Amino acid sequence: MSLVVWEDSCHLLRSQLANLRDDVMDAPLVTFKLPTGSSIELEQRYQELGLAGVVWDCGRVAAYMISMIPPDIFAGTRILELGSGTGILGIASALQGADVTFTDIPSIIPFLQANVQRNLPSNQVESSA
Repeated sequence: MSLVVWEDSCHLLRSQLANLRDDVMDAPLVTFKLPTGSSIELEQRYQELGLAGVVWDCGRVAAYMISMIPPDIFAGTRILELGSGTGILGIASALQGADVTFTDIPSIIPFLQANVQRNLPSNQVESSA
């Protein structure tokens, strides 16, 4: 196990988190701005789908951090996202150039697929559902 202290980056992340702390759990459509200038727009359905239907705070932070990684690092990378839910992490990774396979239980797939299609170019989206 490793514990890493990243004090140098904390001030930047802390300032960005202030923008993410809005209570968006009940919002049907949320938009997250990324440092790359792009944004991710996601539908949420907590009442219908439970925890899979909302963007968790850790997902917002991870998507933000993923978008700060240079895209050449993701080029040619294949990612399998297990239990994708809203798809925020896979979408953030795909926007950086990764080839992402999204997965979830059958009842979540149409919801997940709509979020993926909303955020990625159609030539990047292939469905096997």
